[in-house]
Amino acid sequence: MQEKLNRLTILLTELVNLYQGIVKLSESKRVILVSGGNPKELEVITKQEEILILQIAKIEKVRGSIIQEIAAEHNLDCKKITLSQIQVLVKGDAAERFVQISDKLSTIVTELSTLNEANTKLLQQAMKFVNFNINILAQNTSDPTYAPQGQPDKPAQARSFIDQKV
Repeated sequence: MQEKLNRLTILLTELVNLYQGIVKLSESKRVILVSGGNPKELEVITKQEEILILQIAKIEKVRGSIIQEIAAEHNLDCKKITLSQIQVLVKGDAAERFVQISDKLSTIVTELSTLNEANTKLLQQAMKFVNFNINILAQNTSDPTYAPQGQPDKPAQARSFIDQKV
């Protein structure tokens, strides 16, 4: 039992490190989004995030199997078991370390969630700005300002700033 809890603690430590890496990358993304930086830089950061996410997925799979084993030994439902319930099972010096790591993981996940929300809003604003500019530049016609008295307005000849093909 203690061996499984130690392995779980090591996995949680690895998860903390990987999530800290994702937080740093998310902060870098925010700087690029705010400054209107190079989209290629954003692409590089996104690829780095993908690598970290794949590593997290592998660790999560192992963590899930360890938690299933722990839950089976203590007659707990492995789908509903939480880190708080596992903390009760940990004894001795390992208990304090386990609590610190699980608290740290919780804090990092909360921070990452906040950063992702902010970056999503920045991306949405950037997309609105781009779409607005495209709509302005792609505008096909402009109405005449004045029409001769007593005559109906004639549609203006199509003008375009951007070449279009239909």
